[in-house]
Amino acid sequence: MDFHLESAMQNREQQPDISLMDLLENQDCVKIKLIIRRPQEGKTFIMISDIMSDQRNSLNIIFTMNTINSNQQLYSRLLQKCGPNKLLVFNSKPESVGPGCLHAKGSFEALQILMTHSISCLVVCAHSSKIRKQIPSLLRFLGGLRNFTRDVKIHIDEAHKYIPENRESVIDMHNMPIVKEITGYSASPKNIWVPYHPIFGNMYIVDVAAEMGIMTATDYFGVRDTVYVPCELSSRDLIEWADLNPAIPSKILNMVKTNSINWLVSSVFGLGNEVELLSFVKFTLTAKLVNDIDPDQFSYHFIPAYTRRATHYMIAEMILEQFPTANVIVMNGQHFGLYRTNEIVDFPKDLINVCEPSKKVEYLIRGSPDRPTFITGFTCLGMSITLINELLGNFDNVLMCHQHYSDDISYQLCRFLFNYTSWSDETRRKIKSTRFHCLHAETRDRCLAYEVLTLNIMENLSGEMRTKEEITGQVDPNAERNHRKRLNRKERQEIIEELGRSASVVWHRIPVFDGNDEERWSHIRQTYRIHHEKEIGRRVMPKKNSDGFYISSLTKQKTILSNTDIKRHKQTDKWNSLHDLCMQTNYSRLFVGYDDTQDPGDYTIWMKQTTLEPTERVMVLLGRYRVLKREFTALNNDDGRQMASSDNEDGGDSDDGESSDTESTVSDTESTVSSIASASVEV
Repeated sequence: MDFHLESAMQNREQQPDISLMDLLENQDCVKIKLIIRRPQEGKTFIMISDIMSDQRNSLNIIFTMNTINSNQQLYSRLLQKCGPNKLLVFNSKPESVGPGCLHAKGSFEALQILMTHSISCLVVCAHSSKIRKQIPSLLRFLGGLRNFTRDVKIHIDEAHKYIPENRESVIDMHNMPIVKEITGYSASPKNIWVPYHPIFGNMYIVDVAAEMGIMTATDYFGVRDTVYVPCELSSRDLIEWADLNPAIPSKILNMVKTNSINWLVSSVFGLGNEVELLSFVKFTLTAKLVNDIDPDQFSYHFIPAYTRRATHYMIAEMILEQFPTANVIVMNGQHFGLYRTNEIVDFPKDLINVCEPSKKVEYLIRGSPDRPTFITGFTCLGMSITLINELLGNFDNVLMCHQHYSDDISYQLCRFLFNYTSWSDETRRKIKSTRFHCLHAETRDRCLAYEVLTLNIMENLSGEMRTKEEITGQVDPNAERNHRKRLNRKERQEIIEELGRSASVVWHRIPVFDGNDEERWSHIRQTYRIHHEKEIGRRVMPKKNSDGFYISSLTKQKTILSNTDIKRHKQTDKWNSLHDLCMQTNYSRLFVGYDDTQDPGDYTIWMKQTTLEPTERVMVLLGRYRVLKREFTALNNDDGRQMASSDNEDGGDSDDGESSDTESTVSDTESTVSSIASASVEV
């Protein structure tokens, strides 16, 4: 059972964390810096050089891509420099490190090793639980120990992914006094910046050549060095030509254990049009590569699939159908193995001294080295993985049909790029002109554009603090306004959270039947009068449509509601939902629900009543909230006209005649309330 480090922090003296206001007032407080290099250009070498040159006995915490392959690759490279006694691996797989090497599965185990060994590098997979909870808790604990006097330096590999996904946690660690420096490493850094943010708005880019003596690789094979091969068929013609069975083969269904039995024909949740991908792969293999690839000679080919593992195995099947004796290596969360018609021969888990992916490829094909070799997969191919070395050489062919992915994901998928600075003259002469097959030209164009951008950052923009506008060369005219809107939303959310701790909510449910309408509505009026000390206003009362049904709203549009609709809403209701907060502490909202939406005679009146404690603090918060709403409305104005915006708040009826004013109301998505003081239902 893991140890809860946060509880151990109680009653421990600590220096206060740096606040965001300190950062705004003093840019020298910012500790973050970026090292930008193209894919496979030596970011890990730069990181290790930085670690080994440190004379301060720092503890280096290194977040790697959240895959065991990436973890092992970095671990093996550090092991050569640091030795096993200086290196601690913190992940879920003890078998991923060699005998005699230090491994921790939980944070308490990691703490014990850190306190009893002179660890210089803690290698951590960037799982959300590690980067958001366990490492911040560990740092707080270490920061409170008087006998722990070492600085901490944090290194974030693939920073373009793990900083945006965990920005609040990175800020948290950045603001801890024990953390002296955070370095992000990336080949596609655009998303790391946030305009006008005190930390991420203006960041320092390291001039690696000037500051570390490591020159930009001149012997580098980039996107611009590939030979672009377009597809002669359009997407529609390609799909028609391939004539794929829409059903996923039963063999593959058994391998992936999915309930989805068909190939996707549209990019649902970014998963991609699988029919288009597979049709493209089938066409390229059958119509083009069949005449170019010698089945009795080694050649090297890269065909990344999509997210779903079924596409990995289907591509492997397609390759073997065309080249039965080929080596097909599948890399995903299930396998790093050689795919055969009836089995997958995985890389041996006990062979832990071979950690480099390219060396694993060599091992897997050792029995048939004179055969065409193909690599497929997706997530495990996307970042941090090196598939090219002197023995294997570079790829002959690359097939990509990934136009639905963002430019940074597409560029990171370019595992066919490589740095050959250390290669011998003999192997240099064997470098091939990789043929880059794309269904859509935009795929290669975006990768090429990102390569140009990254090279420009390295050569012309490093050694300085830079904004996103500077590195992209694009000025966003709405950047400042959007930043102010984000701050406005955040402050309103914080106010709602604090108000929610004093809020009580009561739901009244009043059935109407057998013609007792007037009696029931009289009860509603009396309940409202007691709650608000005034009569109910016309705007609060639900109105009937032409068919005699009362219409009311749970969202932006009035409609005939069923009692089931209201009950479902009530289950997830937040204290401020559908209330227009103003300078008062009592709020009411009326709904009418029907058991039978074809019969207007019998219905149920629902009344939600919310009460805030009438304290001075509550009134101050309500006043500030009112000011923020007006500012937000002004930010949404364009030349004096109100913009239609997703930030529009719920758009429903106001709570009563006086509370609506002319302001919009707060959306449920902005109602971030962790708890409600009390909630009850009165029938």
